Parts: sequence; structure tokens; C-alpha cells
Amino acid sequence: ALLLHLVSGIEYQLSEAKARMLKTGECVTSFIEIQDVGNYGLVDSWLPRALACVPFYKANAPIFDKVYPERVRICFIIRA
Repeated sequence: ALLLHLVSGIEYQLSEAKARMLKTGECVTSFIEIQDVGNYGLVDSWLPRALACVPFYKANAPIFDKVYPERVRICFIIRA
């Protein structure tokens, strides 16, 4: 389910970029993604579940890099 959710989001962003390009004539060549992973005390056992996602992202990041080469290359995780 998580993989499908991520791919769906990527495809949506790319379709929006294409629509913008057709409307303005300017090609979007980079994307900025903001993932708010803060718990804020709303979810029980949040940290172990969040850390359990790391292997998924590590395993699938190379696939996303090949299929969507225009995507994010640098990631900052900030807890502010």
C-alpha cells in the first residue's frame, strides 16, 4: 500500500509539471518535497513504526531513481 501511495503521488506531481509546462512553456526540471514526519504526541509508538519504514525506503530508492530520474537527489530530515 505504501509503494502504491508513493508512486501515485509521484505520478500526480509529474502530471502537474507537464500541465504547467504546456501552459507556460517552461519545463519543470526539479521538485521539492516536504514530508512532515513529526509525531507531536498524536500517535502511540510512533518512533519504532517510523524507523521500521527505513528499510522500505532504502530498498525502493534505487528503483525510484531509475524510473523517475528527475526526482529528489538530496533529502533533509528535519525535526523543528
